[in-house]
Amino acid sequence: MSTIGGRPCMRPTRIIGANVGYSALSWLIVFLCLAWGTKWVGRITYFTMGLPVLILFVFLGRALTLPGSEDGVKLYIGEW
Repeated sequence: MSTIGGRPCMRPTRIIGANVGYSALSWLIVFLCLAWGTKWVGRITYFTMGLPVLILFVFLGRALTLPGSEDGVKLYIGEW
């Protein structure tokens, strides 16, 4: 199927389970924030902001321990 301009149709053709699951999780978090008020919003915010930051530091530590990472850091930062 193509459009008037001859380009292929860009409509989605299937449902991807991971996307549906993540969307449902996001809506569940929004529902929990609305249902239990400000006390729970703070707790949920600590989790949803703290966990990604923690994961970024874990990824940084892992990346810096890979072989050849010293060369990449030298190329990125340069010589002092």
